[in-house]
Amino acid sequence: MQLEYLNGLRGLCALSVVWFHFLYLWLPAALDGAMYRAHLGGAWEAVMARMPFYVAGNSPVCIFFVLSGYVLSLRFWRERSQACLISAALRRYIRLTGPVLGSVLLAWLLMKAGLLEFDALMAASGAGWKYYQMQPDLLMTLKEAFWDVYFAYNTSVSYNPVMWTMPVELKGSFVALAFLAILGNVQRRDLGYAVLAFIFIWPQTYIFAFVLGVWLADLNHAADRRGLRDRLARLRLLPHVATALSLYLLLYVNSTSSPVYGWLCTALPDWLDKEILLHILGAGCLVWACGHFRPCRSFFSWQPLVSIGHYSFSLYLVHIPVMLSLGSNIFLYMRAGEIGYGTSALSAFLACLPVVALMTVALDKFFDKPSGSLARRFSRWALRS
Repeated sequence: MQLEYLNGLRGLCALSVVWFHFLYLWLPAALDGAMYRAHLGGAWEAVMARMPFYVAGNSPVCIFFVLSGYVLSLRFWRERSQACLISAALRRYIRLTGPVLGSVLLAWLLMKAGLLEFDALMAASGAGWKYYQMQPDLLMTLKEAFWDVYFAYNTSVSYNPVMWTMPVELKGSFVALAFLAILGNVQRRDLGYAVLAFIFIWPQTYIFAFVLGVWLADLNHAADRRGLRDRLARLRLLPHVATALSLYLLLYVNSTSSPVYGWLCTALPDWLDKEILLHILGAGCLVWACGHFRPCRSFFSWQPLVSIGHYSFSLYLVHIPVMLSLGSNIFLYMRAGEIGYGTSALSAFLACLPVVALMTVALDKFFDKPSGSLARRFSRWALRS
């Protein structure tokens, strides 16, 4: 049960993550301004480093997590049914694991074929990733897909580095469902939200995003919040403020020397993970604004973004293996032919895009949709039993 503009938001976030990983792999100086890793003469990277490209990695992930809590709780707030929570809990692991399995199998096949040129690309670009420190092993691949990715994930020994989000996704989902099961029908449940926020605001900051997503869905859709929604609707400037605040927080960089964010960096205590927390708050403001600010909702309802949003999970899971195989090989081949670094990197990235799109559709068709169908059948069987 999803709203189309939320899919559009998810689609834009997926594209942002792909762009971020292109910069991270080929132009790392464009993110952190470390000119010893510059490849375009330094001037281009220096300009790009002053742009908000660095937050294009973390901010979209925070939005993904807020949206997960929001969408996961949406049916409950509309129906107030405990059965839908049980069904969601039974489906969640299977629903996530199908696409994960397809993604790690793709990476395993590419590694087995000797097409993952990870080390050579890292040596050429100076990027700091340290992944794929293992041999292709089918049993290890299956173990990672069904167990390690949730319960024993090691970022240096993984078939897909973007899988770091999966333990958060599974844990956050069950925190959200447990809260709804225990306090979802309690009238004064805001105290429960406050307690959960206090618990997860540090050190498990990303879990706070799920709590915020549930609260936003509660605010927007629960029947007993109608009076509050009516009062908020009379504050005509609130959607404008929420949109502006979301952009400000989502672009936050943790730097005391920043003329825009230095005061905020200094004001917040050091024990907080300021970047993650403020990006989550910005994500919450944006999700709320999408439902109440017409220009924002219209933009994210744009059909190309909505269509990409439907494939966003598969796109998120396949783009790194494709970029580190096809992209790396094209880049290294062009560099061996003494073609300029920038031309080689951009050509490799553009060549990857249609293949990423094709693999995204394939993962969606053969792993994502079947896992959703299997999860629903399992849930119905378990509930009947």
